[in-house]
Amino acid sequence: MVSSLNKRFLAFGIILLFLGVVLASNFNLPVEKPPRNVTVDSVSQAWAFSKKSSFEAGDIVVVRLVAGEGWWTLFARAPPGYAHPVNMTVVGPTEHETTFMVFFAAMSQPEPDPETGEIPLYVYNITYAKPLSEDLEFREPREIGGIVKRAGEYFVRCDRGTYWPRSPPSELVLYKEVHEKEYPYAFLLPVGTVFGVSGVAVSMWGAKGERHKMRTKRKAKR
Repeated sequence: MVSSLNKRFLAFGIILLFLGVVLASNFNLPVEKPPRNVTVDSVSQAWAFSKKSSFEAGDIVVVRLVAGEGWWTLFARAPPGYAHPVNMTVVGPTEHETTFMVFFAAMSQPEPDPETGEIPLYVYNITYAKPLSEDLEFREPREIGGIVKRAGEYFVRCDRGTYWPRSPPSELVLYKEVHEKEYPYAFLLPVGTVFGVSGVAVSMWGAKGERHKMRTKRKAKR
């Protein structure tokens, strides 16, 4: 009975030690947090940002474009589903221009403003007018921007159209998309340590009892 109990303690201690090692070894597993946008620059009622912005290789750059005053008039008599592009150009440190075609379309809901007739617009699609870029690596889904290839200063502008748009965007916002990691399993280190130490102690106690029983048997045989 005593021998069986010692073996059980020894086995239980080994199990505790194994669990402790598994838990403690996973305490630093990272979890990707949802990306967040950090505003680098913003302008209102302007065709371009007032200055260049510096980025490092690997940074993710995103530009938000808001339709300007009177842009909706182009769509007042357009058929349903009609879309028209606005060119956005990013100039990188190599002076290479990367052009994005941002297609705007009229929203079916809500209805036009009853007083002004203004139609709300939205970005229908984004394509690359100049797909080969020395400065940016494109991402999907498509956006104005991408992953920076070359560290340096970048400048973004909205290109004025021949007949549309005649007014600048209501707002241009330049973001840097930040990806961060968190370590929610840090608590596993102390928990695993407790399990491991407990496992060692229980295993040693069980092994000690088993050795004591074996010595007792040898003395009895003499």
